[in-house]
This record gives sequence, structure tokens and C-alpha cells, in this order.
Amino acid sequence: MSTLKSYFRTFPFQIEDFSEVQKAFYDEFSKLSYKNGTLFTVNPGENKNIVTFQACLEVDLLEVEKLVQSGEKRKIRICGRKLSLDLSKIQKSDILHEIFELIMELEKHEAEEWFKFNSKHVINPHPTHE
Repeated sequence: MSTLKSYFRTFPFQIEDFSEVQKAFYDEFSKLSYKNGTLFTVNPGENKNIVTFQACLEVDLLEVEKLVQSGEKRKIRICGRKLSLDLSKIQKSDILHEIFELIMELEKHEAEEWFKFNSKHVINPHPTHE
């Protein structure tokens, strides 16, 4: 059985910038894991009970048409919206549910990016760009 490789960070802040409540959240939720290349970011919010949480997926761009032709291989990060959590008003199970929903939004977006018929998006993930 392989171990999932997810990353947890506090960029651009340092853990010393966190309140005790925020540090406790970080310590507890740094145990989260998802698929390889997932990056979770936690930062302090506007007061000592609030944190912002974001999930990003690392995507290999080898499949993108221009890069396939050149043989170039790069990776990019696709990040979801930032989730603001008031730790004084939310339960652990609700936090896990919110984070799961955040990841599902990212995966849905990626499915919309890659799901095509006759080389056209079936559902356009960027409707203002076409």
C-alpha cells in the first residue's frame, strides 16, 4: 500500500504568527492527506479564532497539446477558493466536511477542463473565456 504524499504549509506566514487556537488547528489538520501533489495552505485570519484554508492540486502539463508536441514537461498548481473558518463556531466534523467540499470543487473544475467532445468542452470551466 502506497503512502499519499500531501503537503501542508503556512506560507507566507510562520507558525509563530499563529494564535494558540490557530496552532491547535494546524497541528490537528496537518494530518490531512489527499492524492499525490496536493498542497494544503493554512494561514491566520483576521482574529485569533479564524484561519484561512486552501487546497491546491499539482497537475502535470505533459498532456496539454503544445507541450506534448515539444516534449516539454512542467507542473502547475491549480488552487481552489480560500475557505475562512471561525474555529470558535465550527465543529471538527464540519471542518472536515468543508475541506472535502473544497477538494470536490477543485476536482469538478479539473473534470470540466479535460472532459471534451470533438475537442470542445462539454461544460466550460471558464465560461467568460470562450
